[in-house]
Amino acid sequence: MTSLNSSTQKELFSTSAKPEIIVNPVTGDRMTILDASGENQGNYTKIRFDLPPGAKGSPLHYHTEMNETFTVLIPNPVVKTHL
Repeated sequence: MTSLNSSTQKELFSTSAKPEIIVNPVTGDRMTILDASGENQGNYTKIRFDLPPGAKGSPLHYHTEMNETFTVLIPNPVVKTHL
């Protein structure tokens, strides 16, 4: 796994509008909407998820109308799958 340099991280988290932040008070998960699809002709939505240590994240799911891509920013994440 390679680390992202500071300019790449700035590009990932750049936003065209004021970000909207949503925090789950139970789990501590934080979602920051950086670019909503309404701001870019429906091309994409860019969201940053910050999960506290030990967080479970989203349950297993799939999408039929969109693609979902993740970029991991910490160097050595521990990922557990239950498939």
